[in-house]
This record gives sequence, C-alpha cells and structure tokens, in this order.
Amino acid sequence: MNPELPDSPKNKSKLTNILPKSKKILLAILLALILLIIAFAFGFYISRFSIDIYCHTVVLCQPARPTLSPKMMATIVAGEYELALQEIKEGNYERAKQRLEYVILYAPENLEAKEKLVEVEKLLQITPTP
Repeated sequence: MNPELPDSPKNKSKLTNILPKSKKILLAILLALILLIIAFAFGFYISRFSIDIYCHTVVLCQPARPTLSPKMMATIVAGEYELALQEIKEGNYERAKQRLEYVILYAPENLEAKEKLVEVEKLLQITPTP
C-alpha cells in the first residue's frame, strides 16, 4: 500500500474544493471588513463611556453641584472675614492673607477687608520667616 502524500488531492479540505480562489479572497475581505466595523463600534462605545466618566469627574463639562445663592455666598464670605481676623490675632498672617484675598475676590466692595489685607501684608514683611 502506498501512503498518501500530504499534498494529494484527497487530503485537501472540502472548502478548498468548493470555492474558487477569487471567492475565497472576497470572503476574507468581507470577514475583515465585518471585524473592522465591530472594532470601530466597540471603540466608539468605549470612547463615549470614558468621555461620560471624564465629564462627571472634571468641571469642564458641567458642574456636578448647583451654584451657591448670593445669600449663602455672603454668609461664607462673612465667615471667612471673621476667620481672617482670628488668624491675625493668633499671628498666622499667611493664612489670614489667603482668607482676606478670598473675601476680596467674592466681595470687592468690602473696604475693611482691603484695609486688613494691606495691614497683613505689612506684618508679613516685618515678620521674619523661618
């Protein structure tokens, strides 16, 4: 008995015998296009999902919390001014300066805060730093 050679026509697959070479190439191109479309759709979905996550964690898209009312903001600014006065009494001039700058940023009409800021800046110049 003669052993069959691996390249003999009997060992070729049925698909090879059924489809001509040009149809095999077209089938491979079609499968590649389908896989490419699926990959793009998956990438688009993932990118939309990551943009949604980014928008919820960063303030650029939309703020996550509502803005404060003017009455609430005035209360916060007044509290910061009082805390700045306490910081001045305790000798923590750098922190008092930060608080006064915050007060002036949100209440520029507050002349007392401006005067205190000038006073604190003078105290910072005279006070030795470690």
